Amino acid sequence: MSGVLFVLLVVGGFAAGVANAVAGGGSLLTYPILIALGIPPINANATFSVVVLPGQIASVFGYRKYITKIPRKYYLLMIPAILGCMVGAFLLGHTSNSSFEQTVPWFMVFATVLIAIQPVIHRWLYTRQAKKLEKEYHILLTAIIFLFMFLISIYGGYFGAGFGIVLLAFLGLSELTNINQMNGLKNLIGIGINVVTVSYFVHIGLIAWSVLPPLLIGSTLGGWFGATYSSKLPTRTIRIIIIIIGVVVSAALFAKQYLL
Repeated sequence: MSGVLFVLLVVGGFAAGVANAVAGGGSLLTYPILIALGIPPINANATFSVVVLPGQIASVFGYRKYITKIPRKYYLLMIPAILGCMVGAFLLGHTSNSSFEQTVPWFMVFATVLIAIQPVIHRWLYTRQAKKLEKEYHILLTAIIFLFMFLISIYGGYFGAGFGIVLLAFLGLSELTNINQMNGLKNLIGIGINVVTVSYFVHIGLIAWSVLPPLLIGSTLGGWFGATYSSKLPTRTIRIIIIIIGVVVSAALFAKQYLL
């Protein structure tokens, strides 16, 4: 591997680590590089699951003071998340991603719009009337939340591009109001998902090992940098950054699907 290519992969990994720490969608920053290197799409997608893992661990460390303040009940979301990603990883290992990619751009648009209107939805969800409904249908609502987490985690295990944005949009409808807590929990859940998917992808031989060292270096540094410095920004600013990333990721997916 040439020095120029090594630096390019480090920079790509760093940018992906920063993006994933703040919102998600980092795969769109490195996926084209892996494809350009001749790595098959499914292998490139599986390899990125390894790339983001150290960045997520670094991000959790950066958000640690916010994570410790998250109510423990939210950790239960890890159960449907891991079950869902197992299904998604299995599907990736046994099918082509061409048919699923057609729905991904629309999924990303929905997630970005959801993030944009989160404050309005959140205010309605925690009005007196909404809280009364929550008490009356607590078991049903809990089941719906677990089911939705399971479904979006299938997407995370199968394709994963922009999964962080989708997950962040989902967490934005919870009782959590601090964007840094949501980001910390998003990355914590992401670690659980990627540990499972990476183990499976390694088992079935989908990982492109040759490009991993520089990508892992960049991703780790980027994850720490993004978590450390984004937590110092106002919530509104972070939300705007997330929306911009969502729009860019959606546009890139639409371009890849319908123009390229």
